[in-house]
Amino acid sequence: MIDRRQSDNEFVPSARERQEAATGAAAAKRGSSFAVGDLVAGRFWVVRYIASGGMGEVYEVEDRFLEGVRVALKTIRPEIAGDVHTQQRFKREVLLSRQVSHPNICPIYDIFRLQSGDARGLLPFLTMKLLPGETLAARLERKRCMPAAEAEPIIRQIAAGLQAAHSVDVVHRDIKSANIMLCGEGQQVQVWITDFGLARTEMATSSFASGSHVVGTLGYLAPELLRGQLPSKASDVYAFGMVVHEIFTGTMPDQHRRSGVQAPPPWDRLINGCLEANPQHRFPSVTQAMAVVDGRSETMIAGGMTRRTMIGLTAGASVVAAVSAWRGAPYINSLLSPLPERRFVALLAWPLPHKDDAAVLSTVLDSIGNRLARAEAMVKDLLVISSSDLNQPQDALAKPMDAVTSLGANLVLAASLGDSHLNLHLLDAASQRVLRQARIPYLAADLSSIADKGSSIAAKLLGLPANDRLLKDTEQLKALSPQSFKAFSVAEALAAQENDSGLDAAIQGYQGVLEKEPHFALGYARLSNAYTRKYVLTRQTSALSLAGNNASLSLHYNPASTQGLLSQAMVDTHSGRSKEAFQSLAQALKTDPANPEILLSRAAVYRDLGLLTEEESVYRDIFKTRPNYWIAHNQLGMLLWKHAKYDEAAREFEAASMIAPTVALPLANLGTMYLEMGKHDEAIDVLDRSLAKSPNEFAYLGLGDLAFSDRDYGKSLIYYQKARDLKPKYHLIWRNIGDCYAMLGNKSGVRDSYAKAAELLAEQLKTNPNSGSQWMMLAFYQAKVGDFQEARTDIAKAGARGATDVESQFYKAQALALMGEQEAALQLVIALMNKGLSQSEVDLALDLDGVRNDPRYLQNLLKIKTHKKAS
Repeated sequence: MIDRRQSDNEFVPSARERQEAATGAAAAKRGSSFAVGDLVAGRFWVVRYIASGGMGEVYEVEDRFLEGVRVALKTIRPEIAGDVHTQQRFKREVLLSRQVSHPNICPIYDIFRLQSGDARGLLPFLTMKLLPGETLAARLERKRCMPAAEAEPIIRQIAAGLQAAHSVDVVHRDIKSANIMLCGEGQQVQVWITDFGLARTEMATSSFASGSHVVGTLGYLAPELLRGQLPSKASDVYAFGMVVHEIFTGTMPDQHRRSGVQAPPPWDRLINGCLEANPQHRFPSVTQAMAVVDGRSETMIAGGMTRRTMIGLTAGASVVAAVSAWRGAPYINSLLSPLPERRFVALLAWPLPHKDDAAVLSTVLDSIGNRLARAEAMVKDLLVISSSDLNQPQDALAKPMDAVTSLGANLVLAASLGDSHLNLHLLDAASQRVLRQARIPYLAADLSSIADKGSSIAAKLLGLPANDRLLKDTEQLKALSPQSFKAFSVAEALAAQENDSGLDAAIQGYQGVLEKEPHFALGYARLSNAYTRKYVLTRQTSALSLAGNNASLSLHYNPASTQGLLSQAMVDTHSGRSKEAFQSLAQALKTDPANPEILLSRAAVYRDLGLLTEEESVYRDIFKTRPNYWIAHNQLGMLLWKHAKYDEAAREFEAASMIAPTVALPLANLGTMYLEMGKHDEAIDVLDRSLAKSPNEFAYLGLGDLAFSDRDYGKSLIYYQKARDLKPKYHLIWRNIGDCYAMLGNKSGVRDSYAKAAELLAEQLKTNPNSGSQWMMLAFYQAKVGDFQEARTDIAKAGARGATDVESQFYKAQALALMGEQEAALQLVIALMNKGLSQSEVDLALDLDGVRNDPRYLQNLLKIKTHKKAS
């Protein structure tokens, strides 16, 4: 798994890297894991040895999968890696730390397991962001201490990163100056907290610290840890105080004598409050510790305002006066608070809303997003982004600063609900400074109006054209009663839950709204979409019929509804009515040209028609305006896989999994690509991670394929049966079960399983007969059960529908072999392998023994391997 290359045309270090090669060579002599120029796991070129730390060794590497992007690779020292249980805990905790997304926390990308080929055995390592600069410890070693002006931006960023981790119940456990990276000086300094590999949830019962073994760094450890108590947020607060003291004095204070703290006020009060020996007397959070420095009350609520301040804002100003004053403000705003030329705007519910307000705010932000997205086509350098673009939960963006790295924004439009008013704040994303703001009143009986008002005021805050007309869908929300608006918002939130976990509840929610609002066209469109999704998951034709009925009602009550047109197009696509689907999509795009859902539906029509070049073009168009739309990355990966472009497909699935870290599907697909590429350990790792997010048939299918390739057919059958239990109407699962029965000698099981696969796929093709690739799969199933005449008919239907991709043609080769046409099967397999078909695909095909044993196939396989090795 470690490939040592010396050829300069494969890896050419820079001048700096050549200078540092000596350091790497010296490290290698000390027994380091890798040397400069090594290719690790077939993916990472080692550029230089950086250092060794508490967890292991650190290297700078080039990621070949990401076209040369450089990352840090960190090995895990043997005493951690050697114990299986410790290794599992480490893996869980690192995966947990990946959920903490914040500009002041070094992101961890992935975990790998490498078979080293020597006595060390399995060598785990992880990759993370490659950080420039130096550690805080190194800077303090040079400077000894810092003045307040230099120290403050560093401390504030440490506090922000640590609070972000604590907000999701992740405790770092080893906060110290050596685990804090700095880049830049003064007000431009950038800070990252590193080494979250030791972090754990505060409520977890297991820990690396057990018995007499205490994890952490002596000097930064809170007194309770030395007494054997488990780490907590309070122990992190203690270590934070130690770091602040070290920044101002250059020394560590004695734990029992802190009266002589020599930090300037009010920092001395922060340090003393953090270093209280009793955790109960300590600041309960770093946020409240920083409140002392800012001169704020220590009794705070979300958003950093005291209750007294909030009452003052509510009672001390007239609603009418506030709005009237704002309406005359655009010109003054442009003078006093000019906006950057490039407006990359993140939409955020902030401060984090109460759960009763979250659904309503989500609907308001969706309305604002729709309004602003249409302005993108008219306004130069405007980009509207939201947490939904990353498929993240709202609380993953705990405050406006998080939008800088998580979403790439320089502005944040923050929305919150007060008593009978909507607050909009336009902030500078990095500094959180309020640039412009508006307070929009509404009556309790007119709650549904705030989506319309909010989107209009938001456009004004951003200085956008006032002549942008509202979508008909948005206008409908104004007509809803407050109760229906809330219920619709809840249904929308359920429908948006990852891994379709809220789909059934969403359907019930939409139905409840429509019972009270029988003319609500947007509600019918959303219910139609939910039923279409239900059909995709279950292949129940009744679900597709219900989707069609609701789409028709949506367009009946509002013929201009974008969502109604889109829902009708989706029904037409799955019903094989491609022409009608194109017509609906064309109309929908006229009303909402920036909507990626419409473009994605157009790609699905192209896919059904076998127009794969056009399908790929649509995904590329989506990326121009929605680079973080994970669904498009996933679908492009599927398209590339069908063309046997496994490396490229893996990159798309990996991108989708990074964008949508809580969704199981991209990881399952990535595992399948690793299987195609012969990366056994990597495949197991990502498939396990996919199942950890949500049980899904694709991950079980991948694990079943891995067990099958290892000839463990009993284990393979168990995985396939788990997939069947989740999705009993998925024909491919029954096909795989049939293959297991074939290897286990169960002939009746083979025939029954393949007959079931053929029955399910034939039923699906009755609904939508356009898919050439599915006709080719059906031909293979028919050949498998001995119905050769039907198989030949299906092959002809597939050819007439453009089933020319590598995967479809591979099914054809298997069908030909079953029908006794060995020469044709051989020639087709050879041609497909020359186009990129993987050897693992051929090896897993039970009916190609004659092909695999043919000298011409073996000769061609050798030629391919020789070519790959040479290149």
